[in-house]
Amino acid sequence: MMPALGKSPVMKDDRGLFFPLKLDGSWVQSNISVSKRWTFRGLHHQRGETAQTKQISVLTGSILDFLVDLRTGHFQEAYFFKLYPGDQILIPKGFAHGFLALEDDSMIQYVVDNPYSPSTEISFDWKSNETVKELILAEVGSADNLRMSEKDMAGVPITPIYAEDVAYYNKTNHSVQL
Repeated sequence: MMPALGKSPVMKDDRGLFFPLKLDGSWVQSNISVSKRWTFRGLHHQRGETAQTKQISVLTGSILDFLVDLRTGHFQEAYFFKLYPGDQILIPKGFAHGFLALEDDSMIQYVVDNPYSPSTEISFDWKSNETVKELILAEVGSADNLRMSEKDMAGVPITPIYAEDVAYYNKTNHSVQL
């Protein structure tokens, strides 16, 4: 399974906006994140049987979304997308994920197919993937401008010891249906 982009129709009027999020029935948790401009969240990943497929939906603002492939044979391939309200991205198991808020009050919803598992979560150092590093610095100018949690600032480098076998990744078949 590879990342997949989707788009929901966005209905706007003088009251604001509305758009549906298309989901299948295998999601177990929904999360909302609201971030100030230049907040970076990630790169996060859960390993093993607690690995998560995620579907990210931008509700307000905009983000620069990053995926780093941790799968054997694709290790450290990076994908990035500028996402706006109504944009969705499906992130399969085997990818580290993070995003940079490009505007104040950027709000995303993400649904996952496995509950959060702190014991199997890894926070990776964003600077350990050249694509991620270059694009973030191109947006914010200096790492000093980033807003990050203590956990994310203490992220570990992405090294080959984190390459993963893909055998357990095909348990569920998520799709963004538009």
